[in-house]
Amino acid sequence: GLSGNPSKYGIQLKWGAPGGTDPAVSYNVYRELTTGTVGFQQINTSPVLVVTYTDKVVQLGTSYTYVVRAVDAEGAESDPSNTATVKVPSS
Repeated sequence: GLSGNPSKYGIQLKWGAPGGTDPAVSYNVYRELTTGTVGFQQINTSPVLVVTYTDKVVQLGTSYTYVVRAVDAEGAESDPSNTATVKVPSS
């Protein structure tokens, strides 16, 4: 499952690679637009080829919610992962 931790570099996300017969070749990371609304926006600008990602565009004292979708060789995205909500400390 997807999890995240705040760090001095931003929010570090990590997840497990999906199993099954259709392996992931990359991943897309999505962040909820604003807390309390439904809707996620993709934040990676190029394919994520590993099972970690750091969101560097965060503000102190703010919570962020993420999901990850695996992408197969044909470019089809999987269903979203579980959500992970991470709060950036105020200082």
